[in-house]
Amino acid sequence: MAVTINKGTYTGFSNTVYPPSMSIFQFVTPAYSAIAGAVGGYNGAHDIKLLGEGNVNIDMLFYNTAKTIVMCHNTNVLIQNINFHNYMGHHFIELDASKNVTIQDCSFTGSRFTDSSNDYKEAINIDTPDKNTGGFNQLWTNYDRTPNDTIIIKNNTFTDTLRAIGTHSYSVSPADGFTQLYHTNIQILDNIITNTNSYAIRSMNWKDCIIKGNTIKNVNSGNTAAILMSGAVNPTITENVFDTASRPITLNSTDNTTSTRPDKAYPATHTILDSEDITGKNISDMLNNMLIDMKTATNIRFFVGGRNKASSTKTLLYPFDEDHIKYTSPTPTPAPTNTPEPSASPGPSASPEPSASPEPSAADTIQ
Repeated sequence: MAVTINKGTYTGFSNTVYPPSMSIFQFVTPAYSAIAGAVGGYNGAHDIKLLGEGNVNIDMLFYNTAKTIVMCHNTNVLIQNINFHNYMGHHFIELDASKNVTIQDCSFTGSRFTDSSNDYKEAINIDTPDKNTGGFNQLWTNYDRTPNDTIIIKNNTFTDTLRAIGTHSYSVSPADGFTQLYHTNIQILDNIITNTNSYAIRSMNWKDCIIKGNTIKNVNSGNTAAILMSGAVNPTITENVFDTASRPITLNSTDNTTSTRPDKAYPATHTILDSEDITGKNISDMLNNMLIDMKTATNIRFFVGGRNKASSTKTLLYPFDEDHIKYTSPTPTPAPTNTPEPSASPGPSASPEPSASPEPSAADTIQ
């Protein structure tokens, strides 16, 4: 059985009168969907399953800034065996303020961006409903900045996406305006991610996450790190294959100093490992990944206290050993050295002119 759902782009009226919806599915109780601030915490719609049987395809037709699925304040959600196609300027799945969500056995293929402001949009976005960041804008949320808890993304394929999975803004507690809020127990397991335009996985304020058993290949043609983590706490990244990236993993702190939104006032968020030493479990786990054809460096880079070398108090580098590094690109065959021109054989030396026989001396006269 094959089923295809295409994003509607025309309602029969002009867009100023009755525009097309900017999403296909919204996981919200209909009675609350038109009530401002009706839902908060994890108290929204629950026990939801979106399951594909056979070959099920949802094509967004590159409709600008439209999303396939919007979920927020949900619990116990399963999305399985759906093929998602062709998003632009937003996400296939907007995943906010939800708990116990599993996305498995799906494919996510095709993306475009309209300008540099949305060239990083993730196929699956993990975020918080926060007015100060502008990352979520549905009427029915109360914008309480609830983070996600226990999100499992496994056995999926991501092909030609801007980013596969990630977060691009962080929130702090509305109670004190200071305490960092963390997405907890994000598990990214056994996925295949190929041809991203940016980082394959971009974490921000993830705590106790596990990224394991994934194959990540061709990250921005080898010009970008496979995984970037900012404000991460106790991450486990192990048993992955990173094939053709700038470097495998970068850890840093980040801030909103360049933001034009009210989140500009949020304090910086810092990555915290259980140890900053190579003997620590976090680092030893990270060094248990296979690197293939790294284009810039075969080490983990940890900017402590800043975004980059210029703003950090120090930079820690953790190199992989040779058993975890492989190159498949053939070593260029050296150009053959020019064959020396044979030296000219000396010509036969001219036979010397015979010396003239001496004239016979006059015979002595015999007296």
